[in-house]
Amino acid sequence: MPTVVNLAPGVPVRVAAVGRVICPVSEIPSLRAPLQQFFGDKISVSILKQADELTLFSLAALRSAIIQYGITKEQQAGWGVAANPCLPGRNRMKDSLEKYHAQGAWSVSPHYIPHCLLHSLSGLLSQALGINGPNMGIGGVPGTQEDVCLGMASWIAGGDVTGGWMVWANWRDDISTGPNAIGEAFVVGVESANERSSPGETGWKAISRLIPEAATP
Repeated sequence: MPTVVNLAPGVPVRVAAVGRVICPVSEIPSLRAPLQQFFGDKISVSILKQADELTLFSLAALRSAIIQYGITKEQQAGWGVAANPCLPGRNRMKDSLEKYHAQGAWSVSPHYIPHCLLHSLSGLLSQALGINGPNMGIGGVPGTQEDVCLGMASWIAGGDVTGGWMVWANWRDDISTGPNAIGEAFVVGVESANERSSPGETGWKAISRLIPEAATP
């Protein structure tokens, strides 16, 4: 794994950690217990119960990266979070609309709403990490992976952060329900670097080459 890559032309970063989780829909309930144990001082059981599936995948990938690479709270003190959940909240919206049509408004919980927005993922990850840097949901639709790199690059180049977590989460093959649905999340922790990276690819093309071949929650 290269230690330094260019997020954008003239913005080199040192790769501090990478993590990836691939999770069949049937295993989603098993994600919550280890996440609550790991982030328990920051995230309650009720929050994890309401969280969108893409957020759970991302938290699991983040947990994996922190454990594997030994990222400390002090190291993340000046970091931010830029996240790209692809079409967040689809399952929760579908379920809520079905309940509404079948049973009326009182059958639908309003608590799902703040967990299914574009910025919900980045906000909850910032809360879980206990960091005070900026967080932002970016893109939210297919084909916007590069925008996360540009967002983080602008923060680092502008001196707003010393580094940060970049997060991508989606459903494979655009299938979010049914027994064959598989979700995944990929996270990369980066830090500002003074040294030059090797010439060549930048942004998402360079970052995507860091994706681990296989991982489990």
